[in-house]
Amino acid sequence: MFLILEDYFKDHPTKARITRELFDLGISVVGQKLYLSDMELSIGEISTKLNVNRRTLYETIAMISENPEIRKLMSNLRPVPDLGSVYKLFGGGIVTIEIQKGKFSYVFKQTLKIMERYSFFMREIKADNCLESPSIRILFHKDAPKRVYSEISEISGVKSIWIETQKDLSGIVCNGCKVKVCPEKYSTSLNSDEIPVTTHGQESDV
Repeated sequence: MFLILEDYFKDHPTKARITRELFDLGISVVGQKLYLSDMELSIGEISTKLNVNRRTLYETIAMISENPEIRKLMSNLRPVPDLGSVYKLFGGGIVTIEIQKGKFSYVFKQTLKIMERYSFFMREIKADNCLESPSIRILFHKDAPKRVYSEISEISGVKSIWIETQKDLSGIVCNGCKVKVCPEKYSTSLNSDEIPVTTHGQESDV
């Protein structure tokens, strides 16, 4: 799908960026208007959000409307809640795997094999095979064992691993991982006996 967009907008990089950002935000294009679900959005506010002028945004919308395939795609978009922005606050661990270009399929398959091998509980997995920076984001019920991180880091094509957690993982994860410790957690008693609350507010390589 992104290959179609890139080919169509190959001579219009700014319009390509606008279209991709509208897609990522779940903003649909219907006629000459923009919608978030059924709510019409202000062209002026969206142009400010995307850091473009109104004319360029209108021209992008017109180009989208001129192509039947892209028009159908962009007119049926809906926003999807991003659990990653809140999940770590409730005791879950988040792991983002950055992947080298051209290695997405292989890394994705090998990562799933590791998850199956250890039967580690995943709440959600989001795979993004965009050409610029492919990645896989996994939401864990709790932090995975060291061996999971180590095996993922050894997969050919993995550039880096980012871990977001409430724990101090010093000495637990592999040397190739980068850890961001969440400053606080708003957890209910459902998770309080599984993940200890920490008050660290730091980002470091471990």
